Amino acid sequence: TTDDLLRLLAAARSRSGEGRLRVVLGSRQDLGWWDRLEALMAESGMTIETTVLDELKSKSQLGGRVASAALRRFGVTSRDLMVTDDWVMLDLVLAAALLSVDPGTEVPASRAALYREVLSHEYKSWDTKSLNEMSEADWQIAAAAITLVAPETRRDAGAVVAAAGVEAFLQGRAAPTGTIVDSFAARWGEGDLHSYSEGLALRPDRVGDHLVRTITSTDTELVRA
Repeated sequence: TTDDLLRLLAAARSRSGEGRLRVVLGSRQDLGWWDRLEALMAESGMTIETTVLDELKSKSQLGGRVASAALRRFGVTSRDLMVTDDWVMLDLVLAAALLSVDPGTEVPASRAALYREVLSHEYKSWDTKSLNEMSEADWQIAAAAITLVAPETRRDAGAVVAAAGVEAFLQGRAAPTGTIVDSFAARWGEGDLHSYSEGLALRPDRVGDHLVRTITSTDTELVRA
């Protein structure tokens, strides 16, 4: 937050003593955060000199370099990625990863379609046998419930699954809550089945957020839970 950034700058200034402190700040988009930070710095007595740099030139050129690097990283040599202005670097990396799985696949035309495809691949790589062959729709409900809360312990994750009524969505093939939690923890919990310091959730965050928005927009019972 802006307040956190102000505290960080104040701490850095105190360590610099009488010397000058130079800080470079960047932002993906202008949300008015700089005006608020500048006002807070003035209120706190900080003397500042600012130089506003121009926006990064040629976003498409920068994206092209990222796309090429991602394709090389994933060993994709037979395909190119079209760069659009509304795609961020993560989108390009995800698209390259999809092509590495199936070089002949059609690259999704929109971010939403890209994230849907990523979610589909995530489900297909899941061991659903331990979950009584959980369907993709059921899996997404369970994944959205856990991601929405990002619980930090196995006990909390179990409470999330129970409160969301995930078992009720398994069409009579209910798997124990603990089995559901352990299945997600095995993939998202950094190898620890009992505690998750960063919170148990689908990442990258953009993909997790897309899943949560998609499920909660149609499943009002999940939101109320």
